[in-house]
Amino acid sequence: MTNSDISALLEKIATAMAIKGMNQFKIRAFENGARIAADYEGSLEESALQGTLTSIDGIGKGIAEVISDYVSTGKSDELEEIMGDMPQSIFEIVEIPGIGPKKAGLIYQNLGASSLEDLERAARTNAIAELKGFGKKTQDTIIKGIELKKKYLGSRSIAYTLELWELIRAELLNGSPHMILSETGELRRRTETAGSLDILFSSPEPEKTFKTFAGLSCFESVSEKNEQKISARTTENFAVNLIKSEPSLFSLNLMLTTGSEAHTGKLLSALKEKGYNLNDRNFLTDSEDMVMEIPDEQTIYNLAGLPFIPPELRETGEEIETLKGKPSPIPVDLSDIKGDMQMHSQWSDGSATIEQMAEKAISLGYSYIALTDHTKSLYVAHGLDSDRLHSQQAQIDELNQKYAGKFRIFKSAEVDILADGSLDYDEETLKTLDFVLISIHSSMKMAKDKMTERIIKAVSHPLVHCLAHPTGRLIGRREEFSADWDAIFEAVKANGKALEINAHPSRLDLKWEMCRKALSMKIPIIINTDAHSPDGMEVMKYGVMTARKGWMTKEEIKKGLLINALETNELEQWLKKG
Repeated sequence: MTNSDISALLEKIATAMAIKGMNQFKIRAFENGARIAADYEGSLEESALQGTLTSIDGIGKGIAEVISDYVSTGKSDELEEIMGDMPQSIFEIVEIPGIGPKKAGLIYQNLGASSLEDLERAARTNAIAELKGFGKKTQDTIIKGIELKKKYLGSRSIAYTLELWELIRAELLNGSPHMILSETGELRRRTETAGSLDILFSSPEPEKTFKTFAGLSCFESVSEKNEQKISARTTENFAVNLIKSEPSLFSLNLMLTTGSEAHTGKLLSALKEKGYNLNDRNFLTDSEDMVMEIPDEQTIYNLAGLPFIPPELRETGEEIETLKGKPSPIPVDLSDIKGDMQMHSQWSDGSATIEQMAEKAISLGYSYIALTDHTKSLYVAHGLDSDRLHSQQAQIDELNQKYAGKFRIFKSAEVDILADGSLDYDEETLKTLDFVLISIHSSMKMAKDKMTERIIKAVSHPLVHCLAHPTGRLIGRREEFSADWDAIFEAVKANGKALEINAHPSRLDLKWEMCRKALSMKIPIIINTDAHSPDGMEVMKYGVMTARKGWMTKEEIKKGLLINALETNELEQWLKKG
């Protein structure tokens, strides 16, 4: 059982409580528990079995009992009691933008709508607009939300898919030292979501491997099996495919199954131009009677007159022409990251002290962090006014004395961009910050021209350094802001600002396509976690994956285009220039 499974359960319980209008403090406890579970780096299942869950910060006795019950039985009495006769499909409704738990409850009680199909039928027949407290505008928002949900239906986040792959990989390799095994398909290309988890393997005992796979506890059913492949579905109805390969064909099959279709098509065309073809046995041949040895993927690319192309870059097909005649790009690596420049503490909506966040960063090998608690307008996140900010800064000064010469905490804030493009702190307060990170948390549905003006005004402020989670999207839940991104990128460049890749798997914002555009314009990037707990800093890897896919390479790092790959003294200089 994965941490994602447990996080999803706690989130479900919190949502069910909210639908029923239960105690807000209890709802918040389960919401916090879900976030902690999602961020936790160790195995919650193991902690439950060892009885050590309450030693994890933020996990109290009640939530520990719920997790332990789930781990031991595979179900939750707590959830079942709250749900009563309410159908599970109601959770589909809650996820639609413009609804939320309270409205989902009202729709269910008044219209009997308990699934995505029911909701769409009610919206299309104008029934939702007629409900008290809804109206035509809300109904239109719901219809757009349904369309967005359908776009991602059946997909899972990269975090879910990667965690599932690591669990399955460990189980399959256990006792099978001679097996060759690799993730492939969308996960190997590190797409932000995946419609399935595809795994390629070669083993001296393939039937034994198939049997082990079919018996894994994470699966609810095996949906298909033949000599070459077995498919199963997890308890969350996610498809996993295990594909067999002959050892001599593994590298070739890995290339073919990795995709994308556009990339593979261009690669095969390039091979054909060099006189190489795939025959019906999937051997790469240069004539009808000669079989090529394919020891690794690099050999395939070299035969096509290309450098090795990392899997993350194999997406649009354009990379074939772009990289022809050039050396193989070496993408950014997690080890290049020197610090994390967006995180939250107990001063606003985080769960840990500043010192606990710093100690976690030190354990990750970082040289610095920026402490970016929310500002005063974000009441729901307990944002800091100027007086509280100055008190926080005094505490940071004390900690910096403690860490002198070894580690640095930069004074910062995630400063809200107000509706008119002004910032949530006045100039005098902004000047007390080492690093000014700005973002939007309100008035997100502005007209395109107004939103564009708002963001350009904010990034043009002389004290601003970086625009955080720039597009405001939440994958599968909220579309990006309607704005002229070409104009915004030009303003960011002209004013010497940076753009953030928010590493949280629900954001990955900037998305990789926009990262590539920014780098082509020489706009600096900062990869941040937006951590609200120490374990939240572990999601940095997803931001790095997005940057890799967005063509952030060692060359861009040398050019100073990855700000949090700078050493502390180099970062200090960049911040002063800003």
